[in-house]
Amino acid sequence: MRTQLTSDLFLVAGGSAYTKEMPRLGNAVVFAVYAPQLTGSFPVLGVVIEHKNLDETTWTQAASFQSITVPGQTKSKALKEPKQQLRLKLTLAAGNSARAFIYEPQWQP
Repeated sequence: MRTQLTSDLFLVAGGSAYTKEMPRLGNAVVFAVYAPQLTGSFPVLGVVIEHKNLDETTWTQAASFQSITVPGQTKSKALKEPKQQLRLKLTLAAGNSARAFIYEPQWQP
């Protein structure tokens, strides 16, 4: 997997953050998120892949990662047949703060 970062996000308790929207570049994709920092008691960082077609106005959940609960964890998630636009939504469900690095998506034909 490539190590080029596309986003560096900081979240606070109860907050959510989104990556930039990106176009579909293949029939399948693998996303990876690394969380070097999680603070507070029993932190839980959730990551969801959202997608939509260009003619749609609402984002829908396509897949969710396994929660990140320990600093230093990297989680990845594959998605087959995504719609035309994608983004990641990160939510800090428990804990005080989190920092997350989003790696470049790995597209497959």
